[in-house]
Amino acid sequence: MKDQSLNASKRRLKPAHNCILIAVACFLGLIFHGASFAATTSDMFAFDFLRESVRSNNGNVVISPYGAFVALSMLANGAEASTRAEILRVLKVGDSLTELNQANAKSLGAMNAETKVQLKIANAIFVDKDFPVLKSFTQSVEESYKAEVRNLSFLEPDSVKTINGWVSEKTQGRIPILIERLRAGDCAVLLNAVYFKGLWQSAFKKTDTADSAFHLENGTVKEVPMMKHETKYPYCKGENFEALSLPYQGAESLIVLLPGRDKKASDICRELDAKGWAAITKGLHEEEVNLELPRFRISFSEELKPILERMGMTNCFSPRSANFKALSSTPAYVGRAIQKTFIDVNEEGTEAAAATAIVMHVRAMSAAKPKPLEFKVDRPFIIALKEEGTGSLLFLGLVNEP
Repeated sequence: MKDQSLNASKRRLKPAHNCILIAVACFLGLIFHGASFAATTSDMFAFDFLRESVRSNNGNVVISPYGAFVALSMLANGAEASTRAEILRVLKVGDSLTELNQANAKSLGAMNAETKVQLKIANAIFVDKDFPVLKSFTQSVEESYKAEVRNLSFLEPDSVKTINGWVSEKTQGRIPILIERLRAGDCAVLLNAVYFKGLWQSAFKKTDTADSAFHLENGTVKEVPMMKHETKYPYCKGENFEALSLPYQGAESLIVLLPGRDKKASDICRELDAKGWAAITKGLHEEEVNLELPRFRISFSEELKPILERMGMTNCFSPRSANFKALSSTPAYVGRAIQKTFIDVNEEGTEAAAATAIVMHVRAMSAAKPKPLEFKVDRPFIIALKEEGTGSLLFLGLVNEP
């Protein structure tokens, strides 16, 4: 690997195309450092999630694989039978819900204990006061995910304000609105929030930042504020890209994957998987690097239902087949799933936030029997006694007075 690297004195790391990999790698680098549970399975979900997100968008993409992973893990605790099996299969975690919960509890504890950066993970479930939730589900999410479980009247306008207020508080105001409104039939909202703020181990000097050309995938060129710094960074060179890791003052890092001149960042996203990611992180070694990196700030929003369906999670969205009997005795299904993210990369460090919501919807009950027609024979009437086989009218009559 080292033999493939370029001569440090001649190399300049140019900015990557459209920030897809930068933002995603940031979330992967800062989120999965604390997970002891089969990190490869988490990465497998993360890159599947990335691949489908890029397929849906042509511009900047910022996702929180961890936020979606935890929200879906909580959802799995309310599911049974094939619905639960499908969620676990998409998460790439086998069939043990107990193991999943234990692993998530461990990683949540490790990340919330971080002191050198601000890294906070929060979970909550807001439940409509008329929707009965099983005590076993509540205990599970409270114990493993430290989730707040709160009752609201979803019919009241302030319920949306309360939910968004929780999200805004947990993301330091970076995601002020996650849910625009609650719809008739919505019965529960499962929430995950991630907030990160960290300083570089080796900061950029603001006086060195200057506008520089940035080449878009469509061939156009725009001027962007380019941060510059020369120091030793963990670096490796692959067949179609270069990778560089920018450490924060903690256990986290921002990893930048820079495609080769004849390769698109979107193509790298579609090809990258857990095995390739492991090779990249293993191959990083210190090199003296003259780094040029764009300063950028991105807000991103994504409807997760089509992405999750393409990943193989369809059962839970079906009013007919969804099985959430471990959540409630009242039939329900996932009505919609939303994720919003924010990331700001500048000379001092990085601030990033993500919020994921899974909105449960009450399944419509079987249609009530229509009210029977009134047929009160209280006046003279005609009768016909018909032989059905031949259609012969055996008797006809008029009853004027029964």
